[in-house]
Amino acid sequence: MPGCVGEIFTHVVDQFEKYDTLFGKMTCGMLPVSGNTPIGQWVGALPSGRNARTPLTDGIGATGGTDVNGPTALLKSVSHIPHARFTQGTQLNMKFEPEMLKGEDGIAHGMNMLKTMCMLDVYHAQINCVDRETLIDAQVNPDKHRDLLIRVAGYTAFFVELGKEGCVVYSRSGKKLNSIQSGYARPALAAGRNRFVLYNRSGNELRVESRTQNLYTKQMENSIFLCAVADNGNLAVVTEDISAMAKLLVYNANMEEVLRWSMSSNDGTPLRMAFSPDSRKLAAAAVTASGGQMMTNLYLINLASGDPVSIANQSGVPQWLGWTSASTLLAVYDTRVVLYNAGGGERAAYEFAGNTLKDVSVDAAGNIALLLGSGQLHQTVLLDKNLNVQFSGSVASANAIVRAGSLFYLLSDSGVECCTVSGERQWSQTLAAKPQALLADAKELLLFSGNTAQVLEPPQE
Repeated sequence: MPGCVGEIFTHVVDQFEKYDTLFGKMTCGMLPVSGNTPIGQWVGALPSGRNARTPLTDGIGATGGTDVNGPTALLKSVSHIPHARFTQGTQLNMKFEPEMLKGEDGIAHGMNMLKTMCMLDVYHAQINCVDRETLIDAQVNPDKHRDLLIRVAGYTAFFVELGKEGCVVYSRSGKKLNSIQSGYARPALAAGRNRFVLYNRSGNELRVESRTQNLYTKQMENSIFLCAVADNGNLAVVTEDISAMAKLLVYNANMEEVLRWSMSSNDGTPLRMAFSPDSRKLAAAAVTASGGQMMTNLYLINLASGDPVSIANQSGVPQWLGWTSASTLLAVYDTRVVLYNAGGGERAAYEFAGNTLKDVSVDAAGNIALLLGSGQLHQTVLLDKNLNVQFSGSVASANAIVRAGSLFYLLSDSGVECCTVSGERQWSQTLAAKPQALLADAKELLLFSGNTAQVLEPPQE
């Protein structure tokens, strides 16, 4: 049987690698991440005794309850998989009680297990060594366990920063308004003024939500790529399409379909979408390949007529797309920033080729902040709504940038730094947890770190 396993998986890889896509030849991987739970909901009962619609195994290891012969037997079993052929990776999750690895003997056992894994050519193992009691206490007393690290589906995370809710809605003051348990493997959000859509990028379900309740739940025909929501409640959805490259659908606030566009390989696949301020037009930046180069087709769709109009063809991949007024559209690519007239044609452009775009932020007035990187160096470029340079200079290492009028904020692993539009530092604040996001306006700062949201008060002089 083990030999058959190798033959079966080799055959699977051979079949997949026959196909080319927009982004190159298809390759295989066995990294379900957390997708084993929603995928399991579509799988019936099996002869092995597994019940219908229960989670599948969370990797390439044994189904829960069947691993009865110890870790060495498990490693020997998964070694029959041709790991080298799965270039996207293979994922084996292993869990040990701390007592098993305690003391000199425990360390020796752990080292021998790792050596065995390497000798058997098992490529990727994620190991957790923590007991149930510690995890329960960390939920009750998170401040006592800030340094508790666990492996989660392909990455390492601080346990106390993992939220139980799939989606949490907060007010601008940091008050928790709603909590949604979607069960989605790859949840994503798109928001308008009074509602937002929560969708599953590993499935075909979406939920339209207000601040406090579910408005609609819809099953799409195919897997969802991308969503966008207008201020008046219009919803744009991009899905897979069996007969085309992608399908773009637009619904009104009552979830009635008003537009359907099957997009060819020449049209591209939308990676960014944005509704106009009056909700009457939709801009879509769709990526395609031409002559071995990634290109972006920028379309403008008048929802009254439904006819897509191409207003630009740009090399590169769109990183940000939005409207700065009813007549101007801003697009940030991986090498340049462009301001377009809604009727077509470039109004202004800013080039930053040679630098890597790490982050971009656009405030309500259309002012822009770019965080650029080149090697170990970081640079901030501030542009006004007409793409005139307001400031350009080196900054300390940062992960994200936020623009808010005459100020900008840099988020690092350890805290937040506030600077003026001229680059002068106003204040900095060290935080207990790594900041994930910051909402900034003229009135207040709302900081998200771990699974908490709080109003950030600038330090007193």
